[in-house]
Amino acid sequence: MRGRNSIHRILRACAAEIPAVERTRARARRRSFEASGRKPWSPGYVAYRDDYVSAALADGDLLRAFHDATPLPDGYGIGLDERCIELPWLFAQLGCESGRLLDAGSTLNHSHLVQRPELQIRELHVLTLAPEATAFWRDGISYLYADLREIPIRDAYYDDVASISTLEHIGHDNAVYVAGRKSFEAGEGDHLDAARELARVLKPGGRLLVTVPFGKGHDYGTFRVFDSTSLAQLVDVVPGTVESRSFYRYSRNGWQIADEAACAESAYAAEVARAGAEGRPPDPERLDDDRAAAARAVACVEFRKS
Repeated sequence: MRGRNSIHRILRACAAEIPAVERTRARARRRSFEASGRKPWSPGYVAYRDDYVSAALADGDLLRAFHDATPLPDGYGIGLDERCIELPWLFAQLGCESGRLLDAGSTLNHSHLVQRPELQIRELHVLTLAPEATAFWRDGISYLYADLREIPIRDAYYDDVASISTLEHIGHDNAVYVAGRKSFEAGEGDHLDAARELARVLKPGGRLLVTVPFGKGHDYGTFRVFDSTSLAQLVDVVPGTVESRSFYRYSRNGWQIADEAACAESAYAAEVARAGAEGRPPDPERLDDDRAAAARAVACVEFRKS
């Protein structure tokens, strides 16, 4: 309870810093999700998750826990997908340093993220397959639409590269994520080709920050789950050293730091995987009792290019 109460206090504190209209909307979103019994993917879920992530990013103690790979508060992220792990982990590693950052996969292209000081201080470039409904070009963010397996950028251009829950989609059918665009040139090593490209455009000494769903390896058609073997293959193709490697596992008690072995048998939420393959929203009534919203484990790896 202590951890959950802490996050809720931060949510209220964050709400006090935004305009009244936005505070009202935030409260409405939270009430909508809470009225459903906090079932993942029920009305208000995404807005509640984004508010939760914003609160996590405002919590210095929590970010230090992510940076140092120490235990998270009790009850952290119950019923939330792995974004509540991946984004605080990423921002904890980034810190507030200037430089040119590539968002490989457009995970950061959201208003509650781009206004964070960790991104405001940087020159941010977003690379994804096709234009999205929301863009922040007025804030100086640059957009590039291309395949990660063949990035049209010169060598050693970026100070840091972030790839958050993206490599698992490379070479798979992407129509469900980007209307009308598919990648059927699928091969066993497509995600490795993309990793090599991300390393190529990174400056020597720069960091590649990667997260992927982890556990029982499986190809779900629209994405793959990495296991120990495929993760080791990914590590091997990036020139340089692994600065840090952290694993987090989901249970009915929320997300917590874990070791690789403890995460190895983690299974992806079956209803969410089915819904993605069928191009429909997940049915909250068909989720498992632990309220897993997507992956039940995630691997977070920080590379330093040689």
